[in-house]
Amino acid sequence: MGYNKTELLKIVAEYYSVSSEEIISQKRDSLISRARHVAVYLLRKELSLSYPAIGLFLGGRDHTTAMHSYRKINDFPDLRTMEE
Repeated sequence: MGYNKTELLKIVAEYYSVSSEEIISQKRDSLISRARHVAVYLLRKELSLSYPAIGLFLGGRDHTTAMHSYRKINDFPDLRTMEE
């Protein structure tokens, strides 16, 4: 993929028309949560970041939260397309 974690987050944010700050925030509305789940999935899959590193990068979340987000996208292939 050739991106670093900040660039990847920016791409996901732009795709979902939210800000990177909103993805990192504690907001839980569906669009932001979906963008956050996709960001976690890509950070893990494409950059091979550890779950603790992903959690820390995305606002200091627990690693189990990152694991849940990854599994949510991984278990539902339709969600991986980044489409609504």
